[in-house]
Amino acid sequence: GQLIQLIVERQLDWERGMRKQAASARDHYIVAGFGRIGRLVCESLDADSIPFVVIDQDRARSEEAARCGYVSLVADATHDSVLRSCGIERARGLVCLTPSDSANIVITLSARGISRDLPIISRAEDEDAVRKMKLAGATRIISPTYRGAVAVANSITRPHIIDFLDETNESTECVEFCRVAVRPGSPLDGGTIGDCGLTRSESLVPVAVKRADGSLEFRPAADRVLAAGDTVIFAGHPGAVIEFCAEAA
Repeated sequence: GQLIQLIVERQLDWERGMRKQAASARDHYIVAGFGRIGRLVCESLDADSIPFVVIDQDRARSEEAARCGYVSLVADATHDSVLRSCGIERARGLVCLTPSDSANIVITLSARGISRDLPIISRAEDEDAVRKMKLAGATRIISPTYRGAVAVANSITRPHIIDFLDETNESTECVEFCRVAVRPGSPLDGGTIGDCGLTRSESLVPVAVKRADGSLEFRPAADRVLAAGDTVIFAGHPGAVIEFCAEAA
């Protein structure tokens, strides 16, 4: 009985400590879901020294995150109280990476209800979920299934491109290609490629700008002025990519 009591007390102390660290976090990201994708995202954020808090309902996954040295809570991120306990009002962004589309939609909806301007990056598996996440207020939606299908198709039709990307990934820790739409009134609207920091960052490289009419401009110059309707395509380290997407929202 004393042994069980000691184990329970230590567990409660650990949870209280994690809740205290989460409540005091500032200018951080909240990562909901510590599955396979969530783990990789956390590793990238940690490598770039970007603060974050992990939320996962599964105790085993949450404890695994804690063993990695991350601030981690065993909780349901669909509840407003849980998001508030992680300092969502002071957060830099939210990343919804649970394996359930419905949970990601609810988390996105809850977070948007708390903060109108919070950058929210959410995972989706099917087209219906993508549509609902847009309605819920997600800033950016990522579909691993769609990206996987595109990669398979490109392996057949454009194998030289896949070989190049594979060689790039082997020569560096990780490189991710991403695109950000320039929205009216966003930090990118009216600024230049140089102003937004893409040419000054060693972790990000501008690849192209897609104009509103669909045409592509490769290797944009630093003085290239961006306007609403443009889409910036760039490559970089996953952690830097996530941070840039959040700041550009």
